[in-house]
Amino acid sequence: MKLTRTQLMWLIFCINVGLPIYLSGTMKVTKQDAWFSVILAGVAGFIVLALAVRNAKYFPGQTFIEFTQEVLGKWVGRFWVLPYLAFWMISLGNILRSVVDFIIMALFKETPLTAVVIVLFVVVAFAVATNGINTIARCAELMGPLIVLMFLCIYILNLSNLDFTFLLPIAADTSPLNMARGTFTMMEMYGDSYLLVLVYGFLNKQKGVTPKIYVGFTLAVGLMVLTTTFILLTFGPGLAAKMQYPLYELVRYIEVGEFLQRIEVIMIALWVCSAFIKLGFYLFCLSYGTAQWLGIKKWKLLIIPISVLAVWAAGLTSSLLTTRALLLRYIDPVMIPLLYLILPVILWILILLHRRKKQQAQSGVVPRIPKVSLGWRWSGVTLLILMLSMYYYTYIRYFKV
Repeated sequence: MKLTRTQLMWLIFCINVGLPIYLSGTMKVTKQDAWFSVILAGVAGFIVLALAVRNAKYFPGQTFIEFTQEVLGKWVGRFWVLPYLAFWMISLGNILRSVVDFIIMALFKETPLTAVVIVLFVVVAFAVATNGINTIARCAELMGPLIVLMFLCIYILNLSNLDFTFLLPIAADTSPLNMARGTFTMMEMYGDSYLLVLVYGFLNKQKGVTPKIYVGFTLAVGLMVLTTTFILLTFGPGLAAKMQYPLYELVRYIEVGEFLQRIEVIMIALWVCSAFIKLGFYLFCLSYGTAQWLGIKKWKLLIIPISVLAVWAAGLTSSLLTTRALLLRYIDPVMIPLLYLILPVILWILILLHRRKKQQAQSGVVPRIPKVSLGWRWSGVTLLILMLSMYYYTYIRYFKV
């Protein structure tokens, strides 16, 4: 399996272009300043993406599972990636439920949830089992430009509905705490960029790929900023905050004369394609990564059990909003900063030390590694646990969902 630089660019774009439910959560908190929260979340997501690129590019041809074991050792490396696999499994079920709830609301209101979940994920699993990441990347390369064109058409057709007074006052009614809450809601989506560490090793040419990765991510964030702004300018912050799928409502609002109506069907088709790419990307990363973690050579054998777990997780609760509320309140506050910021920074430092030690060994110089007592090591671990506990308490106390 090999990826081109263009395929990876559009893959990063498609997994970050957004699900409609994330925008509604941000607008409920930050109202007319939601567009600024999306920008802040994009900056945070850019840092996560930069850490992923920085850590992965040092080990060409290797995935996250492989180079962590090379740097940290076999058992420590396996323990290091275990929280990632568990959190990505939870995220896969949450994304699947988001997609299915939207499809039922827009197209199949009388269809049972289980039927849509199974049919959708059978298609996703078949695509991944056919040719792995290549199938998903080629779909992203095909659908990415069409999705961009769809967003541009939405903006152009809504120009006559804009009211710029809806953005006023700017940064006057939103407290810094609410701005942080809105940013964190969107950060749940942009954190997906860190999965790049599992597919970076499949690139056929790594030269010049970094700018294209950043272009794909920046394009996705830019479209989300424009989309949020157009929703606010069309409906106002009060009405937009009450919508579960504001982007869908924005497309339904388009009406040019009496000959151009009901174009939301096209939007639904393209958005489902984007969701298909995101689900396929998650399924491949989990199947391939788990197989490497378990030492299984035939990674496709894990597609079925992981698909079953995803379907079970998607139907675990009776309401998607309840699931997201639980994730935002109890799981995401710890897992997102830990997995996408703290551990990647620590891993980056360890990779630099590992490379320095390897270069010194190759040059014949005996590396001088400072001895750290066991007490200091446990003190560092204790400090990290205390910091996470304080952060968790602060989030539960003030960031109410």
